[in-house]
Amino acid sequence: MSDITRKAQENLPSVLGFNKRVSPRIIIPLIPIEIGNELRQFFGFILDVSRSGVMIQTFRSMDEDTLINIRFNLPHTKKSLNCSARVAWTKTQHGCRTSRYGLEFVDAGPEIIEEIDGYIEAQEFKQRCVQLFN
Repeated sequence: MSDITRKAQENLPSVLGFNKRVSPRIIIPLIPIEIGNELRQFFGFILDVSRSGVMIQTFRSMDEDTLINIRFNLPHTKKSLNCSARVAWTKTQHGCRTSRYGLEFVDAGPEIIEEIDGYIEAQEFKQRCVQLFN
C-alpha cells in the first residue's frame, strides 16, 4: 500500500465527520513523560491523553511500531503511572526540531485506566462548568 493510500484511509473517518476513537481524549498542560527501552532513556511532554494512549512531543526520534516503556504522572495525582506502549504513529514537521508521536498503551492495567478515566471525567466536568457560566 502506498503512503498516499494509507494516509487517505487514516484521514477518511475525520473527513466524513466521524472519528475512529473509542474513548475521549483531553488536551493537558505539558506533562513530562519518561520514555525508554533497554537501549536508551529520554524525556518528552504529553500533549493529550485518553484511556487508550497519549500524544507526546519529544526531540528524540522513534519508529512506528516500536515498543517502549513510559512513566508519567497526571496533574491530579502524585502516583507514577508505568506501562508499555507502542508507537502508533509519527508526525514530523518540516523545519521543526521536535516530533509528535501517538503512543498506544499495550499493558495498562485497570488501575492506570481508572486514574486516566478519573482525570478525563474531572476535566470534562470543569469544561462543562466553564461553558455554563460563560
